Amino acid sequence: MGDRQYYAERAGEVDSGRDLEALQTAVLLVFEDLEEAGFFQVHFGYECIDAGFVAGSLGGRADQWAFIRTQVRFWPMREHFVGLHEAGTLTAIEFLHDHCSKPVESGFHSYGDCGLHVDSGDDAAGAAEFRRGANPYLARYSSGFELHENGEIWAASPPGLEPPKVPETGDIVIDERVQSAISRYARFGATPDDKRHAIRDLADILEQLRATIGTQLPSKAEARLFEIANDFGIRHLNESQKTDYKPEWLDWIFRSFLNSVNMSLTTLVQSKEYEVTRCPACRQVSLRGDSVVDVDKDGPYATDYTLCTNCGWTSL
Repeated sequence: MGDRQYYAERAGEVDSGRDLEALQTAVLLVFEDLEEAGFFQVHFGYECIDAGFVAGSLGGRADQWAFIRTQVRFWPMREHFVGLHEAGTLTAIEFLHDHCSKPVESGFHSYGDCGLHVDSGDDAAGAAEFRRGANPYLARYSSGFELHENGEIWAASPPGLEPPKVPETGDIVIDERVQSAISRYARFGATPDDKRHAIRDLADILEQLRATIGTQLPSKAEARLFEIANDFGIRHLNESQKTDYKPEWLDWIFRSFLNSVNMSLTTLVQSKEYEVTRCPACRQVSLRGDSVVDVDKDGPYATDYTLCTNCGWTSL
């Protein structure tokens, strides 16, 4: 699909109903191309002239299981997809992404021109193909959306304001909290409360870093960030909180915290002192290394130790 915008789109004259119908029509075409190539047989099954219906991973009633999982009736696609409301449309797209599998083992049943039969598939490769087909149309729908690798549809970021690629530290608590915050903030339908929750998670990461190995941020910048988190209705709810700002300001606050977390963790993992230690108790990774003073009969001595932030185990 080309990127050219035609007159009605440039002039903002495309009404929301037509915009949604255009998205549905485009995604249905993507679905039909992939279906013809066998990308949905592993999970949805297929019809065989000899064997009848051969069930996929969703069983013999794929339409019912799809409805139970999503609360949206969209299967069979050709009968139900075009005409869904917006939330139903995007929900169906996410479900299709999760159940698109690139054929690995397959064969062509020539009798009666029965067609392609797929025995096994690669889910990750299938999902990637589905994203490649659907995302150009999602990007042009409404204010712009994107189907991410985790299967969630997120509001597209303006050019130049895409979320940074935050480095993985090896600490499962920190790494999962960062990705959860990004997903919670950007996913379709995120409410102001969802967005505050995401910002709060990022503030908690900075708090943990500050209390252990340091945030690596300039002291004034660090102080300002915690002032925002603690005084502007992000982490607390009391009479002293300043909450008389428009929800749009949450975008700026989120990007400020995410960029700060990114800078802190990037500086950390690139430093010569950075080293992760795997906890012998829970097998997760902890970032914290420190020094404490203990006392025995021979007098005080300092000893290095490691604290697991996941289970609380220490090397002492």
